[in-house]
Amino acid sequence: RDTNRGTVTIRLRLEIDSERALFTSNLSIPDSVYVNVESKKDFEVVQKTINGSVDMNRFGLSNINLYLDELKSNLTMYYALEDSIVSLILWRGMFVFKVPFIDVGRMNFRSYDIRLPINSILAFLCAVSLVEYPDLLPSFVFFSFGWLLIVSNHSRSRHVNPWMRNKPFSNMVLSLIFGKNSGRRLRIEANENCDLISAELNFWDERVKLAEERARIRAEEYARQQEEYLRELEEIGDVQYDLSAQTVGGFALDPTRAYLYPIQQYLGVACEALRILKNILLWEECYLSFWIVVGSFSLAAITFFVPWRFIIGWTSRIVIWLVFGPWMMAADRLYFSRYSDESQDEKKRRLDELKLKKRERHDKLVLEAQVAREKAAKLRDFKCYLFGNHISHVNVLKKDRYYDLPLSASSATPYNPEAKSLGEQAMDEAGYGKTRIEGQQLVGEMIPTIQETPSIHVPKGKPTKETKLLKTQDYDSNDSYIDALLKVAAIVVGASAITWCGVPLLSYVFRITLPNNQ
Repeated sequence: RDTNRGTVTIRLRLEIDSERALFTSNLSIPDSVYVNVESKKDFEVVQKTINGSVDMNRFGLSNINLYLDELKSNLTMYYALEDSIVSLILWRGMFVFKVPFIDVGRMNFRSYDIRLPINSILAFLCAVSLVEYPDLLPSFVFFSFGWLLIVSNHSRSRHVNPWMRNKPFSNMVLSLIFGKNSGRRLRIEANENCDLISAELNFWDERVKLAEERARIRAEEYARQQEEYLRELEEIGDVQYDLSAQTVGGFALDPTRAYLYPIQQYLGVACEALRILKNILLWEECYLSFWIVVGSFSLAAITFFVPWRFIIGWTSRIVIWLVFGPWMMAADRLYFSRYSDESQDEKKRRLDELKLKKRERHDKLVLEAQVAREKAAKLRDFKCYLFGNHISHVNVLKKDRYYDLPLSASSATPYNPEAKSLGEQAMDEAGYGKTRIEGQQLVGEMIPTIQETPSIHVPKGKPTKETKLLKTQDYDSNDSYIDALLKVAAIVVGASAITWCGVPLLSYVFRITLPNNQ
């Protein structure tokens, strides 16, 4: 199986109708996705595709070791964090700006790269302001988290590996505003930056090996010191003050085995949480990271104007005066003393009422849980009937330990479709000559049915959805809905201006030219 069998070429094309709709779709919680297959063999293939070749849900010491190795591998982020903190404190420039100047010798314009320590400047200003105004701490916390993601986005967008780059934050903001991709169209050549990628991987490998070597030397030194300490204790000897007889225990089972599987599950939860957090920080979940940045900056701006010192001070005063004031004596007589002075019948009646209310809430929760179980069972039966008896759950968020990156020989080019006639484009958008395979998502309450893809929506005033793909002789782009609206608006504004200025002028002219009837 380790033999190289060649490569498989996959051509993937992404068509996004609206960037704004793609952004807003990430604001809602995605639905759970399940894939049904008919045969057991297909089910095993789907499971390996989704979860990998190792079943991490099955108990085994090897799985525990894999989780521990993954947690250990995440320590490499410590080195990146160390570099960032050192660059921040020592005012090392990370943001490159091009400054144009005139080369007198060559009589042309050239640019000079200047590295500015923007992060250090912001950290210094925030720290100085925070020392003088401590009530700005909540605002600075939100701002710091958002700026951390911005710095991570800036670093990833300039990665030496073009397949690990992501959209710059500024382009994502423009795409959200205008609803289309405003950045430079991506083009990746085959074997691009191979030397730089190899050099960076070797750098990190050498750094990890050096750190592991230092850790091994420290561990050996600590073991040597412990051995010397134990040898000194052995020379001193053991003094036994207990004079009773000592018994030696016989055969006993290791009780820790019963706790290994829960530990494996806890390690799995910790690893998945770290994967999700890492994907957000590294912008693998770029749209989720984008909205977290927007939310962080929004909360920073809102909390900046909140008078925290005033709120905390007056809240503390109100709590102290209400809880420790002399009127608590009246509260004791009017409310709390009633429970101590009530009879057994009153106490039993009050407890029965509380039990009845608790029972009603419990019955309501039981009914809701029963309805949810029945819906889930019905949906499961329908999916098994329509698509197969073997069900696999597909992760909505990225929880993979390893990233699947294209090979260095892969390439990416912008898709530039040819211009078509009006009839060809209309037939193409209508799906003529194409076979669309619907998914396995079911909708409906009583009888679930397969969710069908809605027909193409053509905006008003346009013959087709993508008018930019039409030939110029078949479609005049000036006749779009927006242009027509602008024309109508211009006519209305012009008519209003003529009416406002022309009518008084014409009446004045008529009064002068027409003879007086008197």
